[in-house]
Formats: sequence, structure tokens, C-alpha cells
Amino acid sequence: MKTHCLLFLIFFFVYSEPAIPSNQECKFNEIEFSENHFMCLKSHVATKSIRKNLVEYKSLRKECPECREPFMNANKYSYLYDQNYMSLAISVQGFGGYYLYVIFNNDSHVYQLWLYPIDDGNYQLREISREMERSKISGKLNELNKFTDYWLSAS
Repeated sequence: MKTHCLLFLIFFFVYSEPAIPSNQECKFNEIEFSENHFMCLKSHVATKSIRKNLVEYKSLRKECPECREPFMNANKYSYLYDQNYMSLAISVQGFGGYYLYVIFNNDSHVYQLWLYPIDDGNYQLREISREMERSKISGKLNELNKFTDYWLSAS
């Protein structure tokens, strides 16, 4: 019985934590205001995929306004597609991929973006939802000014 429990715990640990480069320290399921955390999030393949997805959706919308949305409410959040963004936190999404908690430059909310793996190193944006006002983490927002190098361009 103990062997089965131990094997389950090893299996759970190995398969529940995503692979992160060993020189990075991403903290899952929390916002940590540290250089290592933001460096890890900025270099994470899912974060890098956000830009590619936003550019593609913006282009699709321009070239084919009558085309179906690539994901539910994609048009609702199209005003975000030109804005610089910063990942604050990451968590594993139960159906695959990651949730990234992101702020956009000229917006007062924190957004949850679901990025799903479609190829090696390629993630598709499947959902955007508004999670909370930035003011909910206002005690920490002043600290963001120290981390300007971790903003990414949306174009």
C-alpha cells in the first residue's frame, strides 16, 4: 500500500509541475515581485506565444471582419491587442496548457489568458477573461515600477 501511495505522489509531482528551465525560478499560482520570477515569466514559451496570438488575431480581424472569432469573446477584448503586457503569474490549466495572469499597459484589470499547447513550443490562445481590478493588488503595484524590463510589446 505504501509503495502505491509513493508511486502516486511521484507521478503526481512529475506530471503536475510544468518543465521550467533550471536557471529560472517561476513561482506557480502566486504573484511574486522578484527579478527571477518576472524573468522566468517573460521567457516562458506560453508568455512569448501571447504576442504571436495577438498579432494573428489582430490581422485576422482586419483582413476578414466577418470571420468567426478564434475563441469566445476574442472580439470583446480586441482593444487589448495593441497594448504592451506583462505576465504576473502562471498556473497549470486542468485541460492542458497554462493560465497566465497578465496586465496590459493602458488597462486597469488583471486578465487570465489560457494558452494551450498545439506544437512543440507553440501555444494557442484559447480564452481571455477579466479577473480583477488592478487595485486588488494595489499594495504591490508600486513595486511594478521596478520591473519595467519585463513588459512585452504586443506588436
